[in-house]
This record gives sequence, structure tokens and C-alpha cells, in this order.
Amino acid sequence: MSQLFKKSLKGYSRLPMQEFPPQPYSDQLGKVIPLTYRGLVGDAITFSIANDWFKQIGLAGKWNRHLDIGGAEGNHASLFRAARLTRYSESLDIRSFENNKAKRWMHYLMLAANWKMKGLLGVKTHSPKFGIVYDKHSTISNMPLLTRPLVDKMSEEDLFDKKEKYDLVTAFLCMEYFDYTN
Repeated sequence: MSQLFKKSLKGYSRLPMQEFPPQPYSDQLGKVIPLTYRGLVGDAITFSIANDWFKQIGLAGKWNRHLDIGGAEGNHASLFRAARLTRYSESLDIRSFENNKAKRWMHYLMLAANWKMKGLLGVKTHSPKFGIVYDKHSTISNMPLLTRPLVDKMSEEDLFDKKEKYDLVTAFLCMEYFDYTN
């Protein structure tokens, strides 16, 4: 197991070290993983659900500095920026991902145009796990087309060594790996 990998896992506790990260992550360490449209679609759904929930509980707003832990391709960070909810968004992950701005923008434009059209047509999508994922009122159906879905920083730093202050920290689908007592 590499030293970078061991250092990056400081504070993670759910799985024994020899089993973490689960496949296919261990195959991905040390490689640059490409951006995919499919990855953006999945992350856009969780982003929309989270932001719609923020609205329901009165936490919707704009933030200055955003850190997405376990951010993988940086899609959540780029979606917060594209929706103009953050001034600065950083994606932190133990793996390396492609940060091709042109590809990111094209994927975002396809997604935003597709879901905006579905919203205008009144199409609803229901998921057995999440309920109604989107309709004409959801965040994802109302993403701006003329925007810059960029990530300000892609990082492989150790989370526990970071000194910067953030007013929004997200960790979609990775919180079970943290030892909250650390």
C-alpha cells in the first residue's frame, strides 16, 4: 500500500486498511481517471436532491468557499459553481481525475439543456430510492445554460492537513468511511 494512500486514509475507519478502498478504487490510485457524462448525470441527481433539501429546511443560500470531500471527478463542486451557489469550489479525493475544462463544459451543457427541456415539458422522474428526483421545480431542471461549471481546485491533499476555512463542506456518498470521533 503506498504511503500517499495510507496518509490519505488518516481518519477513515469503517473498513480494515487492507480492504480499503473497495474495488475498483485501488486499481485507480496513481492513474488519471477521465471525466464522463454518465458520472455527471449521477452526481447531478444527488446535487439536485441536496440543494432542494437545503431549500426545504431553510439552508439554501450562497457560500463563499466550498469543499467537496471524496469529490471524484469534481462534478458536485462544478455544479455548485454552475448554479452560482459558491464563489469558490474545491474537490478533494485520494484519486487523480482529469480536469479538462472544455469536456466539463460540454458535458454540463448537454445535461443542463436536456433537463431544462424535461422540466419545461413537465416530465417527472421517480426513483424508488429517492422519490421524485426532478420535476420543473427541482434545482437540476433550472440550472443556468450560460455559466461556467468549473472547479477552482482539484486536490489529493490529506483532508486533516488542510488549513483553509470553508463555509460549506459536502461529502456525498462517502461519510461512512470517516471516524467522526477523530
